[in-house]
Amino acid sequence: DVPAAAQNLDYFLPTTSLTIQQKWSSPLKNVRAGDSIERTITVTATKMQAMLIPPLPMEAPDGIRIYPEEPVVDDQKTDRGDFVFGRRTQSAKYFIQKEGDYTLPAIELKWWNLSARRLVTATLPAVHFSAAVNPNYVAELPPEAEPLAISSPKHVNLWSRYKFWIRILAPCCAASLLLFWIAWHYFPPIRRNLRDWRKRRE
Repeated sequence: DVPAAAQNLDYFLPTTSLTIQQKWSSPLKNVRAGDSIERTITVTATKMQAMLIPPLPMEAPDGIRIYPEEPVVDDQKTDRGDFVFGRRTQSAKYFIQKEGDYTLPAIELKWWNLSARRLVTATLPAVHFSAAVNPNYVAELPPEAEPLAISSPKHVNLWSRYKFWIRILAPCCAASLLLFWIAWHYFPPIRRNLRDWRKRRE
């Protein structure tokens, strides 16, 4: 059963030990507008499948565009197939669109400590940095919406649309009429002859 303290969470992550770490592709001290920095966050949970580790929200303020990558999940098992730990790695590129002071919000991950039997929060603190002016960078403008091309209605040829069904249904109708005519003209005499033959045999 999910403990009462964790019932309001969107997920339940029970483990005995959990660590969360991050690294940047370059220091955040000499950032300028137009730079792109990659951030990698790794979560490791003891005796837990990596697929059960929930995704982390990676947000940024206005002026920074985020390009997330596909997460990587990795399970470490013993020779008998028991889980040693699960690891989830998330990466994203932060593109600095303009100069200014920025603060990336803190990232929190709540998990249930099986040893202490209490809810624990693993936190990556907020990140503060400044982006300097880059005289060689020209800010990208959003693409203009292209006008929609309205195509004029095309003339539809009824023969080209229904010629397949006409070629099939017409012979079938003709064959049905022919069979009906044959049955209408020849079936009554045949029936009378059979009836006379039965009387003669009787």
